[in-house]
Amino acid sequence: MAAQIFKLFMAVILTLCLFAEGMCQCSKDDLKITQSATGTVIAGKPEYKVDVLNACPCTQSSITLDCHGFQTVEDIDPAILAKNGDDCLFNNGSPISPFQKIFFYYAWDSLFTFKPVFL
Repeated sequence: MAAQIFKLFMAVILTLCLFAEGMCQCSKDDLKITQSATGTVIAGKPEYKVDVLNACPCTQSSITLDCHGFQTVEDIDPAILAKNGDDCLFNNGSPISPFQKIFFYYAWDSLFTFKPVFL
């Protein structure tokens, strides 16, 4: 009897999880991008820290940022931000968990405004 109740309970949980995943939709607005000056100077340019937070309760992947005009004198790990023309692939396109924050640094004359272009 206990085994049947457990199986029924697990089936209900699995069904709810699948339903919730199908209902989960994130938008560009769910990516919160904030920046701050670190106080460090690299090659005569101020350094900035960029935090990208997935504020959606669902995983997001294949995130691309608008990088038109972006420049830096500081190397950025291409697995975090890979520039390709006017777009930058973020986190190598890999999934970002709900409420996970990923950061990177760059150095240039002024702060650059990063915006998600599509998910």
